Amino acid sequence: MQPLPTLQEISHRLADYPVFVILAETLSNWKPPTTDEGKEVLHKHYLWLLDLEKSGKLVLAGPANHDLVAAGKATGTGIPTGLIIIKAANRHDAGTIATQDPFHTSGYRKNVVHALNIRFWGLNDVAFQ
Repeated sequence: MQPLPTLQEISHRLADYPVFVILAETLSNWKPPTTDEGKEVLHKHYLWLLDLEKSGKLVLAGPANHDLVAAGKATGTGIPTGLIIIKAANRHDAGTIATQDPFHTSGYRKNVVHALNIRFWGLNDVAFQ
């Protein structure tokens, strides 16, 4: 049986991994993807995410509160309906990226940027030797 890693070994392996969380809050202008306009903006949003992925900036993205959205209960301003985690040099750069989201530029959602330092994501993902 291997000895448990020391605090120093764990700290070294789990050094702060700075990323930015974009919480996308629904605005009253929201058009669902069942409409032609909503479908067009969703397509542009997906293309924007693919560009972020190609540039190495996208960590993950997906709908938030999808169960409420699907049931028609997530309407109105301020309900987070999207979560995007990106790599950026600083908050300013993350904010610039967030404002380029077609959902944001169309007035469907307001993207709010939060800093996050990932330290734990499952110890199985960290190799101790």
